[in-house]
Amino acid sequence: ASALYVVDVADTVAHPATRDGAVAWPPPGYVPYDVVFPRWHYSQAGVDFSAASVALSLGGVSVPAEVVATGLERLLGFISFRVNNMGDGAVFPQPSSDQRYSVTINNAKVGGVARTIRYDVTLIDPVSIPGDYNFDGLVNAADYTTIRDGIGTHYTPTDLATWRANYGARSAATALAVPEPASLCLILTAVAVATARRARPASRA
Repeated sequence: ASALYVVDVADTVAHPATRDGAVAWPPPGYVPYDVVFPRWHYSQAGVDFSAASVALSLGGVSVPAEVVATGLERLLGFISFRVNNMGDGAVFPQPSSDQRYSVTINNAKVGGVARTIRYDVTLIDPVSIPGDYNFDGLVNAADYTTIRDGIGTHYTPTDLATWRANYGARSAATALAVPEPASLCLILTAVAVATARRARPASRA
């Protein structure tokens, strides 16, 4: 799990304590690809990133990483970098399998001494079935609402076409949880018979 801390206060107010002593977006570990943006960010208290550089690789292959800003916020030193020359409004393409990025920040200074910071980010596709954009195991009207609200940013007309083509589909887990119509009819009939038997008054001798 990850939490993003946002508050409109002066930069002299300290940031709350963090699990790893640093704040990153995307964070280390597994992250849904559709909430990852072209600019990545890393910040940590007591670290000077003003002369730092970033090296990025995907599966051992170098990926362009351009430092766009460094500074101090909420008493944390930070560095912001653009990935793979992507524009600010771009969306990461849907991965066909997990994509593990290795991030290396060089020449980050602590007390004037240079150090190297390394972490990995793995982009995943959380959609279990095509067209299920709200991840509930069903392709239905709720997914259309998700696409409509994100069209032009996270979603494209192609996503809408995928939703149309798969409307009514459900994941295996959802299919097991919801009886088929014929099975449901038998269940309802059995319940009705059982209820009628319980409601029948006892016969008298």
